Amino acid sequence: MAAKDRITPQEWDKLTPALQSMKMSTFQAVREVLVDGKSGVEVGAKYGISRQAVNAAVARVRKILEENDLTVLEPVTVWLPPEKAAEVRAMAKLYESARK
Repeated sequence: MAAKDRITPQEWDKLTPALQSMKMSTFQAVREVLVDGKSGVEVGAKYGISRQAVNAAVARVRKILEENDLTVLEPVTVWLPPEKAAEVRAMAKLYESARK
């Protein structure tokens, strides 16, 4: 993978909350491709995932990266009472314009 296509470990850490629904093996495989620069074939074999599945997961993560500017936004995941969660969701709507 070309260095320009990679992301930093810090960017990956910021992105992690958005990937919670991803299977752990897929999550690890995508990290190895995007952060470590390994090939989809290599990590697919390591985790028992097809190259196509790795590439599809990488594409999903790239879409998340394109839709969110990690330089100005930071994902937050917390457990709150319902009324406080509603307040946080309302606050989040104010920042939708910062998303690409």
